[in-house]
Amino acid sequence: MSSPRASWAVERLLPLPGHGPVLRNHTLSARDGVIEGIVPTTGENVQAGSLAMPAFANAHDHGRGLPTLSCGIPDGPLELWVSRLGVEPHTLSFLNAACAFARMAQSGIGAAVHCHNTQNGRTLLQEAQGVAKAAKAVGIRIAFAVPFAGENPFVYESSAPFRDIFDYPDQFPALSASRYRRSLQEGLDITDALAELESETFHVQYGPVGPQWTDRATLEAISARSASTGRRVHMHFFETRLQQEWADATFPEGIVNYFDRIGLLSPRLTLAHGVWLRPDEIELLTARGVLLSCNISSNMRLASGLPPISTIIDKNMKFGIGLDGMSLEDDDDILREARLLRGLMQTTQPASLARVTAASARRSASMP
Repeated sequence: MSSPRASWAVERLLPLPGHGPVLRNHTLSARDGVIEGIVPTTGENVQAGSLAMPAFANAHDHGRGLPTLSCGIPDGPLELWVSRLGVEPHTLSFLNAACAFARMAQSGIGAAVHCHNTQNGRTLLQEAQGVAKAAKAVGIRIAFAVPFAGENPFVYESSAPFRDIFDYPDQFPALSASRYRRSLQEGLDITDALAELESETFHVQYGPVGPQWTDRATLEAISARSASTGRRVHMHFFETRLQQEWADATFPEGIVNYFDRIGLLSPRLTLAHGVWLRPDEIELLTARGVLLSCNISSNMRLASGLPPISTIIDKNMKFGIGLDGMSLEDDDDILREARLLRGLMQTTQPASLARVTAASARRSASMP
């Protein structure tokens, strides 16, 4: 049964923020959550001061219903912070995701990329089904990045030399075994199974967690699958200086060049963070149409650094804003995140902000 038709008369309408003019006194009509029409109105029924605009998109998140600080995990350098994950109480994936998605919706987010943190590696499919159910219940559009990982779970190299530094070395094999490693085929099968759940509120992407955590065979298989199916790929990349150093040592040709050689670089790829990208790497990524998610709050809280936003803008690289489940106040306030990015730019890189503002002004009419 269709829902009743709804309408809103607004004083200002921003249909294409930054790319089109502000419209005054318009009525929007919708049915079943879809806008059917936008027409001018006389202004008699317009609510003073009202503004309508598209919902925000959260370019990178983990859907943490329970913030890590609430679980006793302090902010700190990423590599130390990651080692503490897993102490969070296990909750139903539906409840965990629904809580996070509801906070996002409350802050005006209508779509998000969900990089799933698996609670039990053997039940990823069931957890993903709970996330799909939560997305539908809240009404937020979710792109679910199926995690592919298994390499370097403790350090960015073989963990064998570190066995002897543990207080209880005999427990080290058990600790390693506790992190279930799915095979490449298992991950691909789960992706195919989840594709059957795709709907208006749930879509599936390949999610190699990061090159330091994913072997080459997996990266190359995902690149080929993405090219043949058109399915997007979402991956953490160069979040910390240590990850950049690992990549430099592991890929003499340059890891971005390796990605290009295997066909991974394309408009279907989104890289999260990119804090330690170099200008030539940004230039190649831009040429291939790769999208970057900037996650300022997370990068500050986890001592990762700040992305080279000036170079990103100079090279005309497309980028979005992601909360990474680590907004400053754990409230998923994406407007605050946008203000934080702008504040950093105008403080540290005013020339870049001036260029962005000028470009936006050329595209848009002045605010009435």
